[in-house]
Amino acid sequence: MNKLFKDLLACDRNALMNFILDLELRAKDENEKLALLYAKVLSAYFQSDIPLLEKFTSKLKSFEDISPVHKTLYNISLARMDIRKFTIRSSRLEELVQLGTKTPDWLGEIFFICGNSYSRIEEYYKSRDAYLKSYDYYNKIGLEKKGLLALQNYVAADGMLHPEKRAIPELQMIIEKAKLIRANDIEGLVSMNLSIEYENIGAREAALSYARSAFELLAGHKETYQYFSAACHLCRLLFEMKHLQEASNLLAIIKTSRLPEIKANIKMLEQLKDGATSVTPPKEHVLPWWSNDFNGKCKELKLGKLGEKLVRFLIDGAKTKKEIIIHLYGDSIEYSSLENRFQVLLSRIRKNNRELIVLQDDGSYSLKPMELEFKKKVI
Repeated sequence: MNKLFKDLLACDRNALMNFILDLELRAKDENEKLALLYAKVLSAYFQSDIPLLEKFTSKLKSFEDISPVHKTLYNISLARMDIRKFTIRSSRLEELVQLGTKTPDWLGEIFFICGNSYSRIEEYYKSRDAYLKSYDYYNKIGLEKKGLLALQNYVAADGMLHPEKRAIPELQMIIEKAKLIRANDIEGLVSMNLSIEYENIGAREAALSYARSAFELLAGHKETYQYFSAACHLCRLLFEMKHLQEASNLLAIIKTSRLPEIKANIKMLEQLKDGATSVTPPKEHVLPWWSNDFNGKCKELKLGKLGEKLVRFLIDGAKTKKEIIIHLYGDSIEYSSLENRFQVLLSRIRKNNRELIVLQDDGSYSLKPMELEFKKKVI
């Protein structure tokens, strides 16, 4: 893949606008014109501007016979339009993968679109596999940031397949990688997934903290689905945790979105604002993971402050019993008394999360890791 297209795929939402403006002034050869046109497709897609998306995709169609890359980008654009119109077809995705055999540099982008599409129609095995392939192909052509985004989506897809698994250490690893390459958008998305992970184990204060971080990190990506997703997740938590004024203020921001899937979320958030303890999803445009997110979460804390403190301490790896006890309680009280407190805490956590914390063969304690394929290639 040439540098121009690599630069395009490396763009976040803000950089994409600058890319378009710069290329508008100097696009002369066929390669530059194609890059500019696909950049406009991406911009329309991110804004969910379907008329513009149709316009630029139609332009691509008129050029599809020029080269295999033109044809591939036209078909990728069709798949993006299917996502925005909620008309995803597996047959189109299969054809797209076949086109990728003639344009292998675009397989990262192709499999990423496939992963997104399959997740929206609840085919999570296909989604997970597509994201892992996308991660591999993006890295082969040197697009580390896009690969990292595919990787975090892979973890999310695996979580939909296996909701009993906990991915906190894995997501923390991805966050550290995102920080190294200053990918605030990816750090924000992973923070939102971490928030969900913490909420699922009852650590709601930690969940709220990560939800706030996600929203702040994605603040530079206004109008995008990712930005409004972080806002919706935070808003739901705020309503459920009775931060009502802050939640209402945030809901007013969310209502500026024109994305159909976010408008569906607004209807559910309004039910929470009216005092509902569970919500009835609207009939159209609700993505499957949002139905899960909004229902079944109005429950008592499971972990409590000490439980949350313990989980956070174990994120970095296994710890001995003594290390844990000193971290939780200090060392000013007799150790045997503190040991009893720790065992009571552990029993309480395991009552609701039986496999959350495991005893290793060497006597140390750790969070139970997810058994993910990507760890063989990444860690």
